[in-house]
Amino acid sequence: MSFLLKYAPKTLSEVAGNPSAMEEIRKWSLEWGRGKLQKPLLIWGPTGVGKTAIVRAVAEEFDFELVEFGGDEERNKERMGKVLGAAGSSGSMFGKRRLVLVDDVDSFSKEDAGFVGVLGKFISDAKQPVILTAIDLYERKIAPIRNSCMNVQLKRINSSTVEKVLKRINEGEALGVGVEEISGIARNADGDLRGAINDLMAANPKSGGRNRKKGIFETVRRILRGKSYEEGRRAVFEADEERDTLKLWVEENIPLEFESAEGRAGAFGALSRADVFDGRVRNRQYWGFLRYSSDLIGAGVSLCAHEENRGFVNYAFPSYLRKMSASKGGRASRKKTGLKVGGKLHCSWRDAEVFFPLLKMQMKEEMDGVCALYCFEEEEIAFLSGKTKAEVEKERKKKEKKENGDTEKENGKTASGKKARGRKKKEGETAVSKKEGGKEIGKDSGKENRKESGKEADASKKNGSLADFV
Repeated sequence: MSFLLKYAPKTLSEVAGNPSAMEEIRKWSLEWGRGKLQKPLLIWGPTGVGKTAIVRAVAEEFDFELVEFGGDEERNKERMGKVLGAAGSSGSMFGKRRLVLVDDVDSFSKEDAGFVGVLGKFISDAKQPVILTAIDLYERKIAPIRNSCMNVQLKRINSSTVEKVLKRINEGEALGVGVEEISGIARNADGDLRGAINDLMAANPKSGGRNRKKGIFETVRRILRGKSYEEGRRAVFEADEERDTLKLWVEENIPLEFESAEGRAGAFGALSRADVFDGRVRNRQYWGFLRYSSDLIGAGVSLCAHEENRGFVNYAFPSYLRKMSASKGGRASRKKTGLKVGGKLHCSWRDAEVFFPLLKMQMKEEMDGVCALYCFEEEEIAFLSGKTKAEVEKERKKKEKKENGDTEKENGKTASGKKARGRKKKEGETAVSKKEGGKEIGKDSGKENRKESGKEADASKKNGSLADFV
């Protein structure tokens, strides 16, 4: 049996190193044991510090039924649903809680389509304890998962703790490895307990241990300052970077490290030949060419150093990656605009780019019509007009304010006209009323006058008749 399995911790108190992290994990497990739902746990840290072993110890100590989804399994949508299934929503058939372990969530390929989305939905709906493990918490691909979990960091285990574990295994297995050899293994482990145990099984600490991934700056230094074919070659194999990214780092720093024109020419020549072989790998799908590419990147560049540069060199980040990062937003806007234009013109988004200058001219004359036709948003308008999104938004608000002002002005004029017409109408009605009133008064006065005249005439008549009689 492997020492890793035989001496794996059965409880959290047996875990070597990281006592504060173990306390957090214990509290989380106790809450689940009491029936209180908790957020999923994301345990992250470097390789070999016991992430998976800790999860198994939790299952053992708190009597959970463990359901494992390993990092070496296929992780597409169908496979995820088949393996996890109802594991996160119901307990086991014996009434135990199920502890679901999803290992290495930050390590998945393009073929694992939908992994993050399916996993995110799974942990949000889970009614059972879920623990995820990862090496890099800040990997962009797992940002949605990271924000939904309780994150616990595991740090590298110090050499004295590693040495204690190795001594216990050495005594238990009667390996007979000397104290100095064990100390050498512990120091060489660099906090990787699993690696130290494997080295102890081999009982060969003088071999320098296993190959470990190196940081990019260390890798570039070893390539550019390598003194032998083997040293440069090994630097590439132990690099913790993708091949294309490593080539960009080497390319950027060749002029900084090599002072002579001859050395620079030779190094760039080797790097160029490596790129040719990588292209043949992609085109022919013959992976045997990788051996030539690796040797050219490492040993080919290393052996071009005709002088020894012992001074400090501040290695630079690849300018190509910096420019691509800076132009990411612009490239996204270009593609988004091209897709909208291409959809109307029935062509690909790349072919639609030839119409951008024409659209820019049309937008100067008829902005609203063009934007309505292609459903352009502020981002696309800013891209085509060469302005910033803030400037476009400012112009839009200014235009809306002006339109609102004109509308209010028109409404004001209309209201004033209505008032004026109302006043005139009222005045007209008053005048008519007065006129009609005057006529009535005139009529009444005439009638009264005629009555008076009649009375006077009658009186005169009577007086005349009386005079005649006398």
